[in-house]
Amino acid sequence: MRFDDRLATVLGLPASGRTERLALWRQLVDLLAQADRTSSPRRDEALARLRDWRGEVPDAARRGAALALAGEAVPADLVHFFAEDEASIAAPVLARAAMDDEAWAVMIPRLSPIARALLRHRRDLGPKARHALDAFGPSDLMIGAGPVPANDAAGSSEDMGIDVEAGGAGETDALPDDHAQADPETVPGSPAGQTEAMAGRASPPIAELVARIAAFREGRADTAFAAPPPARVREFLFETGPDGVIHWCDLDARGAVIGLSIASADETSAHGVDGHAAGAFRRRASFRDARLTLAGEGAIGGEWRISAVPVFDPAIGRFSGYRGSARRPRLDERAELPGLFGTSLPGEALRQLAHEIRTPLNAIIGFAELIEQQIMGPVNVRYRQLAAEILGEGRALLATIDDLETAARIEARALRLAPRPLDLGALLASLGPALSDLADLRGVAFALRLAPDLPTITADPVSTERMLVRLLGAMVGLAGAGETVEARLDPGIIGQIRLSVSRPAVLAGRDERSLLDPAHGPDGDWPDAPVLGLGFTLRLVRGLAEAAGGRLVIEAERIALTLPAVAGAAAAAELEQR
Repeated sequence: MRFDDRLATVLGLPASGRTERLALWRQLVDLLAQADRTSSPRRDEALARLRDWRGEVPDAARRGAALALAGEAVPADLVHFFAEDEASIAAPVLARAAMDDEAWAVMIPRLSPIARALLRHRRDLGPKARHALDAFGPSDLMIGAGPVPANDAAGSSEDMGIDVEAGGAGETDALPDDHAQADPETVPGSPAGQTEAMAGRASPPIAELVARIAAFREGRADTAFAAPPPARVREFLFETGPDGVIHWCDLDARGAVIGLSIASADETSAHGVDGHAAGAFRRRASFRDARLTLAGEGAIGGEWRISAVPVFDPAIGRFSGYRGSARRPRLDERAELPGLFGTSLPGEALRQLAHEIRTPLNAIIGFAELIEQQIMGPVNVRYRQLAAEILGEGRALLATIDDLETAARIEARALRLAPRPLDLGALLASLGPALSDLADLRGVAFALRLAPDLPTITADPVSTERMLVRLLGAMVGLAGAGETVEARLDPGIIGQIRLSVSRPAVLAGRDERSLLDPAHGPDGDWPDAPVLGLGFTLRLVRGLAEAAGGRLVIEAERIALTLPAVAGAAAAAELEQR
């Protein structure tokens, strides 16, 4: 028998500092999520440790862990752990966690009213879970009613066969005896009952009330005649103030737009603008086709592409804000296509798969290095050759896994960047020899031209190097014998730096939609195509560029990558102070 001691190992590690506890908290969540759905003698201890440390873990980290579990078959005890957290953290798990009907029915009486309100938005729950939610509908809607009245809890438990007392004290405990026998004239649904409830109890947070009311209305809408859905809006105009907050748009239902800021991109949220719009705002520069995601599934919810120009006071030159337009994305631009970057790869599951593959792959690479370098002693030449082949293929596979995991994090807006001043010209020059070697193998000429006096950029060194290697490597790898691939690095418009790469002949005549098509996979239309396909590679580069505040532009003869420059950011800050 195999004994899984990973939980015991992590629980035994020292956790004297906040940094250590944060790292261990993440590891425990991962292990509890993948523990073969079986019980473990240390599982309860691990959950208790998670609850003890929850207050020390930043909201963004807890929200990222919840997003990583969304859509997965998560064990019930871990779902309940996240359901205890704030609504914004519990929402991804409660909205998409996969559990059977019986497990949901057992858990629902143990959840808070706000957690049950989030569950009411799901349409994939089974009859037992739906029955359990319906039983708590009246009490959840009552103002200030977190607990469930004793008479309601008893009745619902008999109907569903659920032991309400097993849910734990403090979450579904009965109300005091003086509220158990309510007068018919002061029930929660009547005006008198509402007045008494408001006078005799503490008011809950406004967000909780809104969530309860929305869930109640949605539940009632199921039994009423549904009105036809509003027509989906395809475009709108907007204006922002100097702080980047949208204060006007030409929509009738403008609630989801007014108050939204284009000044910053929240990597922990699935809504808002991307780094392209936020980077342009910092430079007071115009931008085109930045991503905007609005909450909800109504007429204006979903993904948009926005373009805008800065506006300055004509009298004194002071920055006044932005004026722009929004449109729905074309099919090739959409980020919510099924799977990862428009492929059949499930993004959230892929991050877990990458974690599982990387450990044994690193072990294989390590053993291959021992043999190839004869560290443990002399090795036959043939074995050394085989080890060298395994080493090369293992490293290539590891790089592919890293690309997949990075792409999954981009899709989930969970990519963590550490930007700092970076000399892009020096970085390109350091990559030149490797690219030249690749070009020589294919009979291709690679020319790198760097303009003088290039500005410094602010970017994450790791992600920036990945962008350059993937873009330049793809163009060199697709070029035919005798071709020249030219890469030019020049100052772009004010506040930017621009790398443009010539397109090889095999890509002649292909438009942007064709080049971004993920259908060009490992068995694509031309030899030596990138391992995951050219479409995937370009989408990965584009996602990394937008996360850094830049963009990828596919032109007729070249592919251009633009990134924000430090000088531009400083100039924008100086202009703002005028």
